[in-house]
Amino acid sequence: MWAMIKNVVFDLGNVLARFNLNDVLNSLTEDQKMKDDIFQFYFQSGLWHEYDHGLHSQKEMIEMGQERYPEYKEIIVQFMHTWSEFVLPIPSSMEVLEEYSQRKDCYILSNIPEDCFTFIKEKTPILKMVKGGVYSYQEKRIKPDLELYRILLNKYRLKASECLFIDDRIENVEAALHLGFQAIHLRDVSKLKEEIEVKLHEM
Repeated sequence: MWAMIKNVVFDLGNVLARFNLNDVLNSLTEDQKMKDDIFQFYFQSGLWHEYDHGLHSQKEMIEMGQERYPEYKEIIVQFMHTWSEFVLPIPSSMEVLEEYSQRKDCYILSNIPEDCFTFIKEKTPILKMVKGGVYSYQEKRIKPDLELYRILLNKYRLKASECLFIDDRIENVEAALHLGFQAIHLRDVSKLKEEIEVKLHEM
């Protein structure tokens, strides 16, 4: 029998907020080769994973891109300076977060680079609606690293069995389950509230 859920731990991407890379690239250029090159360099190479990890600064990301593609110098600057503005709160998820923040202690556990964290903190209501969070760039660790989950538990003195963790990536959910969290693999963000309610009523 599960312990009572006292805390709800949300991922950000595809749970509370949505990011569409194509929207960013389309806002910068109509040149398909340029868009493909930027996508491949930053995202298919694993470099963005390292950025989430806090291993590179925004300045370093710009410099690496410009070194590889000097002909895209200005576009790369624009891309790195504006991409986080396309990380948009999901309205239905904001309603869910607002509701549950009044019923449970809510936290965030997210893989996120510093510039995106800053944007979310300053330009969205998300962080004002939670008690706290742990972010990959700050800890130099990235989900599904078990230590990142332990940092959250230790920082806020939480018991894993009393936490419901919600993420769209199965490997992150499996890591949480391994540590004794209750968890939801969220495949359809429109069903966020429904899936939380199912877990709460399993008590």
